[in-house]
Amino acid sequence: MKSGGWLKTVKDNPQVKFYFVSVWNNGEDGRAMLQKFQIADQPNVSILADSGPRKGENKIKQFAGMPLTWIPTTWIYKGGDLRYALNYGEVRFDVLQKFLEDSKSEWSHKGEPPIASP
Repeated sequence: MKSGGWLKTVKDNPQVKFYFVSVWNNGEDGRAMLQKFQIADQPNVSILADSGPRKGENKIKQFAGMPLTWIPTTWIYKGGDLRYALNYGEVRFDVLQKFLEDSKSEWSHKGEPPIASP
């Protein structure tokens, strides 16, 4: 966040909805951190928090049907379909921007026949 990459990405993509979801943080939503870097009040940003515990057997292990094994995690959806999943660590903003641009594509493999096994 210190680099300004998230703020630039959010501002450069006003048509994209960004959801910052805080997990493993004992119900805290991270809003203060996002406000510090001027992200929280952007019109295309929503901030959410999982109220569950951070540690132990009962911590959240799945979100939106996806395994949650590491934070931060970045997922890109279009029309409810997962386009990209970056499950381990921080994303480079040039890569994130490329994924956002590529997700505009209308291409889809839905409805196509499966690839035959040899």
